Amino acid sequence: IASTLNTADYGIGDYTCEMTNAKFPGVQVSTGIITVNKAEQEITGTTAYRLTYEPKKIYLDQTASSGLPLTYTSSRESVCRVEGDSLVIVGAGISYVMAHQSGNDDYFPAELEITVNIEKADEPIFWIEDIETQYGQGPFTINAYTPNGLPVTLSTDYSDKVKIEGNIIYVTGLGNVVIEASHNGNNNYN
Repeated sequence: IASTLNTADYGIGDYTCEMTNAKFPGVQVSTGIITVNKAEQEITGTTAYRLTYEPKKIYLDQTASSGLPLTYTSSRESVCRVEGDSLVIVGAGISYVMAHQSGNDDYFPAELEITVNIEKADEPIFWIEDIETQYGQGPFTINAYTPNGLPVTLSTDYSDKVKIEGNIIYVTGLGNVVIEASHNGNNNYN
């Protein structure tokens, strides 16, 4: 008794199958229905990214077991947005990226949620470290800055020896002084 049916040639659906005996051609032994259903598919790959803020692109490595192409959507484009199969980091925060495969005639749709956690980055302050001046010499300027242009504030605990106005320092007394530069950060920087 023999029966063959290559379902790949036919796709999804119900097919009548007739079984025959090679010794008795033309004699039908049995008839049945073969049902070919859509297959499940799975999306695999990285499910969580934990990064420090830096404007850059990251390749998304997810794939569908069907081999069909994926599309992505971001829940918060202020944190990250999708460009093709890359994730573009936009700002600090948490976003959920959904990998979608819509399915086709042979496969059911599939989804995978990807958590993207972008933490604030540290923002350094640059300026001249040691300044020597003399009492009565007049004010001097400290040009402190950050690479991303955050406003820098100068302060001191030695207000009896210096007066600070913006980035201009007035010497009002004798002795060593420590001047601190700081910034408040923003949505992306500590």
